[in-house]
Amino acid sequence: QTFTEARPWFVAADPDVTPNLLVEKGTFTKQAGTGIQTVTLTDTGMTPKVVIFWGNNAATEGFNADINTFMGWMESGTERHSYSTGMANQGRGCGDATAILICNTNGATLSDADFSSFNLGDFRVNWTTNDGVATIIHYIAIGGSDLANIDIGNFLSNAAAGNQSITAPGFQPDICLFMYSTRVTSYPANSNKENWGVGWATSSTDQVALHHSSRGTSGNQETLQVTDKVVRATRNTTVEIDGSFVSMDTNGFTINWLTPKAIQIAYLCMGGANLQTKVGNFTQKTSTGTDSITGTGFTPDLVHFGSWSNVASASVITNVQQSFGASTSIDGTQEGSFGQWHHDTTTANRDDLTTTTKAITLAVPGNPTSAAAEADLTSFDGDGFTLDWTTADTTARQILYWAIGSSNKVLTHTDTVA
Repeated sequence: QTFTEARPWFVAADPDVTPNLLVEKGTFTKQAGTGIQTVTLTDTGMTPKVVIFWGNNAATEGFNADINTFMGWMESGTERHSYSTGMANQGRGCGDATAILICNTNGATLSDADFSSFNLGDFRVNWTTNDGVATIIHYIAIGGSDLANIDIGNFLSNAAAGNQSITAPGFQPDICLFMYSTRVTSYPANSNKENWGVGWATSSTDQVALHHSSRGTSGNQETLQVTDKVVRATRNTTVEIDGSFVSMDTNGFTINWLTPKAIQIAYLCMGGANLQTKVGNFTQKTSTGTDSITGTGFTPDLVHFGSWSNVASASVITNVQQSFGASTSIDGTQEGSFGQWHHDTTTANRDDLTTTTKAITLAVPGNPTSAAAEADLTSFDGDGFTLDWTTADTTARQILYWAIGSSNKVLTHTDTVA
C-alpha cells in the first residue's frame, strides 16, 4: 500500500528552489571616464527590472568632510530620476531625469549617468559626465516575476489644497517611493537653496517622510521626520508643502495636499500579485545586542532604512542629519549605508559617511568621526527582521523603513512512502 502526503514547505533559503523575487544590495566603483560601465551582479541568474542608487562622492569609506550626496532610480532609458545635494558655504541642490546625478557644492554637475541596459547577471549605465573620482556607489537591484509592475515618473503637485490623483503608473501599486525638493519645479534643476526629501507609502496608515533643508550658513539648517505624511518640507521651520497619502488606486495613487505648493515630485511605484510590502518605523536599541522588529506581516527579502538620527518628534530639528541604508542578506555581505550630519551652528562642521559594512549608521552632528549607533541585519523573520547593534548609545532614535518580500515561497512537496 502506498501513501502520499502533500506538505507545504517554506523554501526561502532552499538552494534548490528558484525564488520569484530577486533582490541584491551591492556597491561598485565609478569608472574614471565617460561611456558605458557594466556592473556585474553577485546573482548571475538575475535580470534586474529596477535599480536604486545612493551614496556620496567619496572614494573611501568612513567619514569625509564636505561630500555631496545623491540618490537615483532607473527602470529604462525614459524612466529614471535622481537628486543630489552639496554643502559648502552655501547649500546647493540639483535634480534631473537621469539615473545617477552627482553635483558639487556650487550645484554644477560633477558626474551623471543614464540607463544603458539590464542583462542577465548585470546592469549597465552610460556616464555622460565624469569627474574621474572613483566614487563608491551603493545599489539595490530588484527583479523576478513577482515584481510584475514598475513605473518611474514625475508630476507637478497641485498649487491648491485637496486630493490629487496620479494615473500615470497605469496599475495599482503596492508601494510608492517619492523624492522631491521645494526648489525643483522643472527638470533639469539647480538651486542655491539646498533641500531634498523622500517619502514612502503603502497605504494611508503606513506612510513616512524625511526632509532636510540648508542654505549653508549658520542658523539655516534643519531636518524633519514624520510618520503621518508622505511629502513634507520646511524652510525656517515653516512648512512649505505638506501632503498625506490617501490611497493606492486602480491606475496609480492619490495624495491630499494640506499645504500645497507646485513642485516636481519624482516617484517609483512597484506592484505585483505576490509582492508583499510594508512601510513602518521603530526605535533604536539603546544598548548593544540583537533587537527583533515585528509588524511587517511577512518575511522580507529586502529592508531599506532611513533616519534623521533623532528621537521621534513632530518638531523640526536645527541641523542637517540624514542617513540611509539597506540589506538583502543576513551574513553582512549585502548591506551598506551612507549619511550626512551638518551642525547648524557653524559651516565648518559638515561630515558625510559611506560604508559597505553596516545596514544602519547613525551619528551626531559636529564633525563626527565615528558612529553613535550602527547595526547589521542578522535575520529575516516571519513577521519582520532582526538587527544586531554592534555600537549603541542611550538615545532612542526613530528609524524609518520600507520592506518588500514575496508570498510565493511555498513549494508543495510530495513524499511517497511504501
